[in-house]
Amino acid sequence: NTIKKSLNQIFYLSLPATCLFLVLRVQLVRLAYGTKTFPWGATINTGKTLAAITFSIFSQCAIQLLVRGFYALHNTITPFVIGLTSVFVNIILSWIFIFVLKTEIFGLALAYSISNLINFVFLFFFFNRKEKIVDRSVLLPWGKMLLISITSGIVSWISMRFMDENVFDTSKTIHLLFLTGISGGLGLGTYVLLS
Repeated sequence: NTIKKSLNQIFYLSLPATCLFLVLRVQLVRLAYGTKTFPWGATINTGKTLAAITFSIFSQCAIQLLVRGFYALHNTITPFVIGLTSVFVNIILSWIFIFVLKTEIFGLALAYSISNLINFVFLFFFFNRKEKIVDRSVLLPWGKMLLISITSGIVSWISMRFMDENVFDTSKTIHLLFLTGISGGLGLGTYVLLS
């Protein structure tokens, strides 16, 4: 029951964060590194890298909980083996993305996210096989959270596009700050309202 409740809390916070980071990634990069001093090409590449890492936010959060769940069951071998496997997957994928596919830093971020997702899936699968935490009482809320997270991301994206084209001059930092704050706030407000 503790694991179920904690996973619900983790997904409730991490799923909308994932959607908002994906939508506002370029604006966040421009706020962090500057609108004039950081070249546009570098901004796009950094935004892509941020998007790749963002996909693993929920899995990184849930991994910490599931590992501790295994420890509570006095099982340290399973999370160790799964963690070690995901590290090897990360190394292999990083090598493929960098040296074969030539994706540069984006490939490292993508390999990191994929290995984290694999780590989460295997931890979840083996923990569920042992303790049966998946049932209607968790699948329905997770589905709702995912749906309203996507909806809040869409609201944030539409508002961001509209204000970028019609309201704010995003070459100025203060305008960019307002655009990011309002778009993120509308997305977050939508999420809270629907949930």
